[in-house]
Amino acid sequence: MWTVINSISNKKVDAINSIINKRVDVINTIINKKVDLINSLINKVDVINSINNKVDVINTLINKKVDVINSLINKVDVINSFINKVKVKVIPQQADVAQGFPLRLRHGIFLMLGTTRMVGRLPYAPAAFTPG
Repeated sequence: MWTVINSISNKKVDAINSIINKRVDVINTIINKKVDLINSLINKVDVINSINNKVDVINTLINKKVDVINSLINKVDVINSFINKVKVKVIPQQADVAQGFPLRLRHGIFLMLGTTRMVGRLPYAPAAFTPG
């Protein structure tokens, strides 16, 4: 009789151990999935931190370039201020054209000479003719 009771007790213990082992396996599986999820989140946080560091570097570079641009703008303002203080008087020059030439020749000479003032004797002109 004790043998039967021991046999029944052993079967119940085995069944209980089997249930416990199955539940432990399920719990271990859940724990492993949660650990994987946490590791994945940690990796994503690392990526976000890396991106934030790169954004900080980019912002620093942009600020330096803005400072350079502002410095150049200040220099341009100084140059413009100086240019505005300097007054240049421009006297327009007319082309020297001999009044004795016919109109069509005068036009050709004007185009050839432009606004350049010729001084002295022209190399191709006769010695008796000196313009100006």
